[in-house]
Formats: sequence, structure tokens, C-alpha cells
Amino acid sequence: MEWLRTGSSRGSANWPIFTILLADFIMSLDNVIGVAAASEGNYALLMFGLILSMAILMFMGNLVADLVNKFWWLAHLGCAGIVWTGAEMIYKEPFVGGRLYWSDPLRWGALAAITIAVLFFAHWFHRIRE
Repeated sequence: MEWLRTGSSRGSANWPIFTILLADFIMSLDNVIGVAAASEGNYALLMFGLILSMAILMFMGNLVADLVNKFWWLAHLGCAGIVWTGAEMIYKEPFVGGRLYWSDPLRWGALAAITIAVLFFAHWFHRIRE
């Protein structure tokens, strides 16, 4: 992996291939973690979610990409689902959840506020990069 250590990425096909493989690995890991979190310890639901997500990626990946390109808000909807699940995971963590005794409406309001804040930040960050 001399090309990685020297940084000679220009004109070489190794760097883009490495980048794609690394991105695939990270997205796959992210998918597994997301499905595991959403299943909340239910192994049947975990297996169903993993099989369904693999089927979607393998057989409908191009369709999903075309839909996201056509309907930009689908990417935001997916992001909102991921943020909501992540915020709920943090709340349900014994270290955090044991110290916060919130009623359901207050918890849902906090989850909604976190989700909206992250979506606004992502939108803002995307705009300043253009």
C-alpha cells in the first residue's frame, strides 16, 4: 500500500478504488448498526431488517438512487429517521435514561427538536459548501 503512504493518488486508479471500498464498508456498517438499533433487541426483527435492507440495496439500489435524485426530500426523510433512531438510542442508554425521567410527550418533543436541529444543520452545511 505504498500509494496510500506516499499520497501519490493523482493519476492512479488505486485511490478511487480504495475510497469506494472504504465507503461501502462504512455504509454497510452504518446500515447494520441502524437496523440493530431499530430492532431494539428483537432478533427476528433484526434478521428481517437486515435481509430487507440487503434486498433493497442489491435489487433496487438504482431505483432508490433515481428516486432520491428526483425527490430530494427523500434524502432528508431518511436522515430524519436515522437521527430520530440515534437520539432515541441515546435516551434509552441506561447512563442517560436513568438520569432523565421525562414523560413521553416531553421525550418525543426532545427527539423531534434534535431531529429538526440536525436537519437544519445539514441543510445549512450543504449550502455553505456550494
